Amino acid sequence: MRKRFKCTTMSDHDQPVAANLLDRQFTAEASNQRWVGDTTEFVVGESGKLYLAAILDLFSRFVVGWAVSAVNDRHLTLKTLGMALKRRCPDAVSFIIRTRAAPTRAKTTSGCWTHTASHAV
Repeated sequence: MRKRFKCTTMSDHDQPVAANLLDRQFTAEASNQRWVGDTTEFVVGESGKLYLAAILDLFSRFVVGWAVSAVNDRHLTLKTLGMALKRRCPDAVSFIIRTRAAPTRAKTTSGCWTHTASHAV
């Protein structure tokens, strides 16, 4: 029988872990203040897998960016972030990326990204 859930968190490592700046405060006063994201694995057929990454605006609860890939790596995360920025073009948004799963943590060195756009929303 196949397990329904596979734990991917690796707590025993020497990589830096981003600070928990949201502190379970999953609300926002305005749009584009706080975005959160996650990646989900889908099993396709007998042996195939697809990964869906999504970014959600905590104010509107709207998915502002998403991407699908056969590989769960930093490129999937960056493609998702790129779509969100292109669709929303926030003036300034801080991204807290808590990467505890091995595929993205291996290549992500910063836990917090800040993007400043030069044009208005």
